[in-house]
Order: sequence, then C-alpha cells, then structure tokens
Amino acid sequence: MLTLSLGTCLSALDEEPGEYNIVGFKGSCYYYHYGAQGVNDQGWGCGYRTLQTILSWYKLTKSCPFDVPTLLEVQNILHEIGDKPRVFVDSHDWIGTYECGLVIQHLTKIIRVEKGNFTEEIIKFLIHHFQAEGSPVMLGGYDDSSSKGIIAVKTFLDQPTMLLTCDPHYFEIHGSPTIAKLCKEKWLRWCKVTELSERHFYNLCLPL
Repeated sequence: MLTLSLGTCLSALDEEPGEYNIVGFKGSCYYYHYGAQGVNDQGWGCGYRTLQTILSWYKLTKSCPFDVPTLLEVQNILHEIGDKPRVFVDSHDWIGTYECGLVIQHLTKIIRVEKGNFTEEIIKFLIHHFQAEGSPVMLGGYDDSSSKGIIAVKTFLDQPTMLLTCDPHYFEIHGSPTIAKLCKEKWLRWCKVTELSERHFYNLCLPL
C-alpha cells in the first residue's frame, strides 16, 4: 500500500517557486483506490476508499489500535448502527460524506459548502483544521458526487486558492501505484476551487 505524506506529495508534484502558502495534513496515510485489497469496486467504491484513507491516518499518525475496515466491514457498521437495511451489506451501493461521518461520528465534523462556493471563511476553516488537527478531509457533492480527499490548501495573494486533491478513482487490482504515476495521471493534483462545479452543495468531512 502506497504511503503518502505531504512532503512526498509536494516533492512529487515538483512545486514551482512563487508567492503562495501551503497548509496540509500532518503525518502519513495510505492511498486507497479502486481495486485495492483485490476488490473491484469501480463505479461505486470511491467514498469507501476516501474513508479508508482517512482512517489509515489515525492508524499511522495517531497510533490508534484498530485495523482499517474493509468495504464489507464499513457496510456492516452502517447496517449495525441502523443507517442502512440488511440488503445494503455486500452490495455495490456507494456512500458519501454523511455515511463516512456516521462511521467515525464521534471524531467527525461536517461542513456544508453551498453551491460549491469555497468562501474565505471556509478556506480559513480548512487551514485551521490542518494546523490544529492535521487529518485528511473528505469532499463529496450533490452533482459532483465523486468522492475526493483533500490533503492541503495553497493560498495566493492574487490567485484563486487551490486544494491538493487525492482521487481514489485510480484502478489497480494487484499492487499499488507510485506517487510519480499518481501525479502524472492527475490522481494527485492541485485543483483551483473555481474548477469545482456544484450547483447544490459540497460536504466536507473533517475528522477531529
């Protein structure tokens, strides 16, 4: 399993010098993606994979004594807490930030981004989260429902803010990619907040 840290991500992205400031997650996490653990979850598993990436941060950085749950184990948790019916278990139904928040509800804060508008207040909240807590963040929307991880924020004096996104939609059933491959194929990339398209809302899941 590929291990990510902010330092290795920024090195692989070959950051150009300029007038900007970067604040991101602390410690390290695993990169979970489509096909990880030998499970073909293309088309429905991105929310589970982003959740696994976040939970791996707790295991690696906070030394929490638990194993990152499999996709089936996540489904069982959601069924056992009463959020999903029995038929949800072992299905190909996808999950979003709300379900991920339920799985780690005592560690989670959900922030709503109306119409995909990343205001100065929300950017400041993200920066404060990375400085104070240091965990990766999950992003999921209504129209733009493809889950993504956010692992850093880059702010400029005169340009749109950028988010370093970790996209779980990379697919490989056996083995793990290199960080160079993720950067080259844009699975790990800087995304301007103005690129994010959402007519309704985004949810940000911020583990505390």
